[in-house]
Amino acid sequence: RSSDLWTLKEQLKAWQRLRHDLERARLLVELIRKREKLKRETVKIQQVAMEVQLTPFLILLRKTLEQLQEKDTSNIFTQPVPLSEVTELYQVPDYLEHIKKPMDFQTMKQNLESYRYLNFDQFEADFNLIVTNCMKYNGKDTVFYRSALRMREQGDRQST
Repeated sequence: RSSDLWTLKEQLKAWQRLRHDLERARLLVELIRKREKLKRETVKIQQVAMEVQLTPFLILLRKTLEQLQEKDTSNIFTQPVPLSEVTELYQVPDYLEHIKKPMDFQTMKQNLESYRYLNFDQFEADFNLIVTNCMKYNGKDTVFYRSALRMREQGDRQST
């Protein structure tokens, strides 16, 4: 019986050592996670700082585009005109007959991130294209036309 008791005590000590080692390992993993999170945040900050130094124009255009998109509360200009919906709605697939170069904020963002805007005039031309396309295709009494007018006013404010 005393040998059984001694064996149980040894097993208990072994389990306690194992528990202690596992707790230390858990704490170590937690410290590593925190360190890695800090590293990721530091790298992110460094990337932003580098981008500001290397491409301040891109950042300016991004901010301008974001501000314009915020004014498009109905998301009318967010994505390309869905040609299938236009065809269904008007029973005439004529959008591309009237609009030679469709434009929208999503396409502008893609152009922006692809470094296609070499100057502000190119960016502004695409914005104006969104507005003029909408006003050209839609009647003056439509919500789309009125939204284009408001967007044009907003664009005029942004560029001054």
